[in-house]
Amino acid sequence: QYFYGYVAKVKVEKGPTPWYFALGTAAHKALERLYRSAGNGRVMDLKEVVAEFDQAWREERDKRGIDFLKDTTTAECRRIGVKVLRAYCEQHAPFNGARLIGLEKEVFIDLNGDGKYRLVGHSDRLEQRHDGTYEIHDYKTGRDLPAQSALDGDRQLPLYQMGVTQ
Repeated sequence: QYFYGYVAKVKVEKGPTPWYFALGTAAHKALERLYRSAGNGRVMDLKEVVAEFDQAWREERDKRGIDFLKDTTTAECRRIGVKVLRAYCEQHAPFNGARLIGLEKEVFIDLNGDGKYRLVGHSDRLEQRHDGTYEIHDYKTGRDLPAQSALDGDRQLPLYQMGVTQ
């Protein structure tokens, strides 16, 4: 994918966004707005978070359209998004337990020590706790939590940790 997109520069016509990607993008944007607001001293309530989600959902829909799978409707997707955000807000409120370092924070690993080759990623949220430790957050909107064995083999968060350390 990288070669065709960035080296060969093959133009590919993009179709509608699968609904679950659009839902994830809309939820990410709503949480980004929630934490940006909390970082400025104002915590949004659930109604405001849902309004941000709805706005982001409309933007995703209007940008390229949304591809729904059989038996899935926009109302059902919205219901899932609101349910996820409600559960998140109930579990993590009041959103002021750490100092916000960045949202969609670029982290990179210098692969050869001179900055020429870097592995780059974007964490959803980076915070510093009161004890000085850092927390790297990466939101997931999937239906099921992965098994611990899958998480143990996942390289994403350890790579973020390496980037934050550098």
